[in-house]
Amino acid sequence: MRNRAYVLCHVLVLLAATGLVQSSTLNDEPARILRSGSPGSLMNSRQVMLPNTPPRVRINTALIFTLTQGDSTYSIPVLEKAQDVVAFYNYYSASSHTGYEVAYESKVFLYRNTIDNSLHLIMTHNIDYPPPTGSGRVDFDLSGIPAGAYVSQSDDPSHPWDPPRTQEFSLAYPAMEGHWFYGDNTDGGVLSGLPLDTDWCITINPLYFDNINRWIYHFGSGDPIELEMDKPVTICFTPPEDPEEVDIDEGGQVSFSGFFDDPEAYDTHVAVWEFGDGTDSMGTFSPGVGYTHHDMDPIVHAYGDNGDLTASLVVTDNNNGQGFAEVSVLVHNVSPDVTAGSDLTINQGDTVSLTASFADPGWLDTHTGMIDWGDAEVDTAAVVEENDPPNATGTVTGEHYYEDCDVFEVSVTITDDDGGIGIDLLEITVIDATPPRITCPPDTVLEAGDDCEAT
Repeated sequence: MRNRAYVLCHVLVLLAATGLVQSSTLNDEPARILRSGSPGSLMNSRQVMLPNTPPRVRINTALIFTLTQGDSTYSIPVLEKAQDVVAFYNYYSASSHTGYEVAYESKVFLYRNTIDNSLHLIMTHNIDYPPPTGSGRVDFDLSGIPAGAYVSQSDDPSHPWDPPRTQEFSLAYPAMEGHWFYGDNTDGGVLSGLPLDTDWCITINPLYFDNINRWIYHFGSGDPIELEMDKPVTICFTPPEDPEEVDIDEGGQVSFSGFFDDPEAYDTHVAVWEFGDGTDSMGTFSPGVGYTHHDMDPIVHAYGDNGDLTASLVVTDNNNGQGFAEVSVLVHNVSPDVTAGSDLTINQGDTVSLTASFADPGWLDTHTGMIDWGDAEVDTAAVVEENDPPNATGTVTGEHYYEDCDVFEVSVTITDDDGGIGIDLLEITVIDATPPRITCPPDTVLEAGDDCEAT
């Protein structure tokens, strides 16, 4: 009997560890399965003590994507889940059901399946009924599509209203890959097979919107990027040289994401991102209690100073079990950008005042200034700066007296505290402003139209 109880106890331990049982019996009496850190009497022989299993944490390879529209460029995150993209798109009732659809709104966003590391571009327009939204139409022209990319989901897959076209989203129509018409529902599609081992840039040109009043790049968490509805958008990717390291310039943004697993599905968790630069942020994740796998929502962080850093994701469960993962972040210094201003002209004998400006994406850098006046005189300049993201900005000022008339090439140099140097040039022209003296020989009589020499 003792051996049977011993074996049963160990079976319970194994089953409980896998989440298949929460309680059972030994000798027809309730057996209380406890985890390390939970209350209960160790003297009760009917209790089974299980050690708490800490979360297993992973940070996904940080991929850096940019979105450019007009003169504005943004670093953009990728929505990441451990789910096939077609299952995530969840197409039925002639509509997508990702959970992110909004009435009268068109979205575009990148999606990565963390199971197979596949990358996809998703577009959705409007929301499925209810509520009633009426009919609408969206036309997109896509260019720069990398080789090997393909449409894995066309919404709608049939297209009888505009023959001979047979699909609303298809690469078979290069002048207008997306040609969506809908009524009280959602349209869109998925472009799959985007490579992660080569550079690419995809441009989305919005040709037509009807009954859509907002176009955005969608963030899984955080504020979206508002897009102008009459200008093309270009999304670009450059693969990292080292997948285990984030390599970025000062001031650049990194989109971090990851996941964690905990076999104890009913544990609660707190996730914290530590970025390695002295700052941290609470992380959000889904689906939460009742599940063993949780995907972290991407979070975007900008680095204001250079350094060889380590970012980490720390997840703690309600039994104080803790798991973490790390990734190296190499941030390169960027030199300040200097604007010396327009060329100047002054009179001999006047003092020139010069004010130049600078900007540095390393907003935590401090700066010094020098002005070379071009006449063998070099002065340390006064610097006034503000060190707030996204750039450190400031001015450098100086005054100088020129003894001689000439054209002088002046250089303004700004140096940051990491040795980065920015230089800009201007010309200062010094002229003789003394009025000319008119001299005539003695006893000269001037006729009309005659004059004497100016000296």
